[in-house]
Amino acid sequence: MAVGGQPRFYHKDIFPSYPGPGPHHREGFTVNLERCSVDFVRNIYMAIEQPEEIDAVPEDDNFDTIGQFYLSVENGFKSISQEQGNQFFHR
Repeated sequence: MAVGGQPRFYHKDIFPSYPGPGPHHREGFTVNLERCSVDFVRNIYMAIEQPEEIDAVPEDDNFDTIGQFYLSVENGFKSISQEQGNQFFHR
């Protein structure tokens, strides 16, 4: 490889195990794999995407809501844009 490494596409450390914690999510939020159903969508997907009012993101990367994650991404883009002299976004 160009940087001297070998890609590992099928390594046990890469794949999440289920049931297990939602990545970068508060403790106690468990994600499981199961057949799609109304209850599964309501209890898992809608719980992840539930909007909440937020004004700040946590110091670490363990978000309580998807809104905190999205705000963190937005803040990252703003920070990069400022560092690049607002040349990060081009029209």
